[in-house]
Amino acid sequence: MRDTLSDIGLIMRREIMVRLRQRGFIISFLIVLAAILLGAGLPGLLRSDGPTTYEVGLVGGSGALAAPLRAAAQAADAAADTKTKLDISTFPTVASARAAVRKGTVRVAVAGDEVIVKKEVPVRLSAVLAAAAQSARIQAAVTDGSLRASVAARVTDPTPLRVAAIDPPDSGRDRRLGLTYAATVILYAQIMGFGVWVANGVVEEKSSRVIEVLLSKVPPTSVLAGKIAGIGLLGLAQLVAYLVAGLTVAHLTGSVELPAGWLNAAGGVVLWFLLGFLFYSCAFAVAGSLVSRQEELQNTLGPLTFLLMGSFFLAVAAFGSPGGALATFGSFFPPSAPLVMPLRAAAGVAPAWQVAVSVLVTLVAALAMVRVAARVYAGGALRFGPKLKLREAWGGPDAPTTLAD
Repeated sequence: MRDTLSDIGLIMRREIMVRLRQRGFIISFLIVLAAILLGAGLPGLLRSDGPTTYEVGLVGGSGALAAPLRAAAQAADAAADTKTKLDISTFPTVASARAAVRKGTVRVAVAGDEVIVKKEVPVRLSAVLAAAAQSARIQAAVTDGSLRASVAARVTDPTPLRVAAIDPPDSGRDRRLGLTYAATVILYAQIMGFGVWVANGVVEEKSSRVIEVLLSKVPPTSVLAGKIAGIGLLGLAQLVAYLVAGLTVAHLTGSVELPAGWLNAAGGVVLWFLLGFLFYSCAFAVAGSLVSRQEELQNTLGPLTFLLMGSFFLAVAAFGSPGGALATFGSFFPPSAPLVMPLRAAAGVAPAWQVAVSVLVTLVAALAMVRVAARVYAGGALRFGPKLKLREAWGGPDAPTTLAD
């Protein structure tokens, strides 16, 4: 066991050093990192300093709020150095105001003590509405001569306006789901990119006959394990770097407010990368073991590429409908689970038992793929010439085949 771990560690270190010396590997990492930093920080940096316009509808008797609203907006702007523009319109009935909010004609509508909004009232507008309501109550009390001590206490500390949301949001869930979707796109690219690295590495060693030197010192299973571990460690390091850099820049520039549970979601993405990479890297190693030249590799990678792309499309569907039947199926199907389950978990539609079952199913499938990859790699690593069939490589190195001169 000690010799096996030593062999795996030796191959792992070799893979890491070989990749780190490749200029293309470093350049691609820097390009992707720059793109992530730009995408994470640009929305916050480009946020306009111009006036923020809010369309406000007033129903019936609430029309008296127009002047207090404008006065409250001016006071808020003076206190916070902001610019607020109110586009005020009136509606004869609550039903017409509600319809305008639903269509997006107005951002909010005020009907008496109720604020009608589609999802949620913006923080700045909420403060303006509260101040305007208080001012309007004081003016009304002064006008009708009822500003006694008890009335003064009520109008100077009024009950907040009730918010009636047509489609109430779960802002924390929405932000968490959006961040997880962005992380899943990176996760897909990492699994695809580093899986191809594994296949290319196998073919490069066969075509250059380096594999003969390696296998004269180290057993085939240890070579494969070290290769997958080394390349996987690089992929994991890149993924963590992308996540940390992107979240940090997005938070510092104000592009996004990190929701509750974001750390758990990020940890889940890392876990699913480990499971997904283990599964797919073994499959890519099988594809590389069947050929001896880079020109032939694309043919064997085709089915794997389509499988991984199909799994990503399932993840896209899960983002739109995380509780749907298709997303649920995808979260238990081993090839797609690493991309789909993080989204369902972030959306809060996957209970703990479903996440546990998905992890177990994917882990079992990955371990089964490890056994398949070890058998095929051992049977095909030292066989050169035309493309092998899977059953030929499965038969072992002693199976008959045509060898290159």
